[in-house]
Amino acid sequence: MTLKSLEYFKKLAELQHFTKAANELHISQPSLSYAISELEKDLEIPLFDRKAKKITLNYYGEVFLSYVNQSLSILDEGINFVKHLSNPKSRNISMGYIQSLSSSIIPPFIEEFYKNPLNKNIQFSFTQKDNNELIKIFLDRKLDIIFCVDAVKGAISQAIGEQELCFVVSKEHPLSKKENIKLKDLENENFLLINSGTNLRKTIDKNFKKLKFNPKVTLELGQCTNILIYVEKNLGISIVPKVDIIGHPLSEKLQIINVKNLDLKRTIYVNWFPRKNENLTLKYIENFIEDFFLK
Repeated sequence: MTLKSLEYFKKLAELQHFTKAANELHISQPSLSYAISELEKDLEIPLFDRKAKKITLNYYGEVFLSYVNQSLSILDEGINFVKHLSNPKSRNISMGYIQSLSSSIIPPFIEEFYKNPLNKNIQFSFTQKDNNELIKIFLDRKLDIIFCVDAVKGAISQAIGEQELCFVVSKEHPLSKKENIKLKDLENENFLLINSGTNLRKTIDKNFKKLKFNPKVTLELGQCTNILIYVEKNLGISIVPKVDIIGHPLSEKLQIINVKNLDLKRTIYVNWFPRKNENLTLKYIENFIEDFFLK
């Protein structure tokens, strides 16, 4: 059985006429007849019913044709993809993400991607920004794929998980040793929060508003990692992604506290734009992302 014999079978199954099929394949009719005969010998099953000068695809032929079509389609896709990879410009993918995903999502994804030796020639260039700035760069079409906490309008967006947000205090803070903390216990605390207008701040404010709680915000900063420095100095309490606390150099001096009946989370999205001119490398990576995060 050869690739040519499968291509010949597909064409004959389509036309169900030896002469017409041979003409379209640019081979002689005897050559086509021989190839089909050898294919049937290999399978030990007849694929066509022959009556006089007419041939029709039988049940076995119909079943086999469905697999041949799939196989040839996958092979064509592979050929096109390999040719596509031969162009250096097609191998570099620009990917952006927010800081809180830098240790929790991106490294495991990249590690799994490069486990396949066939992926070694695909290169990533990474951009790490806050959520709003990342989306702006993405909307300017300067990034192929972004991981953030918004479903970007006009893009193909898929939720890939949730990020846990936690209250955090210094281990020197009285609340660090207290259990069964209620939100009203925090009324007189100084809150050190991420800047207003950021997605994280909107999530925090939305939850507080729902609970009719007005925190006393004494300091706003642009990065959670910087906020934790002030928290460690016991200047107030904060709410940040749990992963930022775990990965922080001062984590041993910080304490996550559980506030009763308050479960803060935000959704993580992957975004990319639909494209008129298909980039096979991007399509391959998008499929890999879906398999890795969603299956």
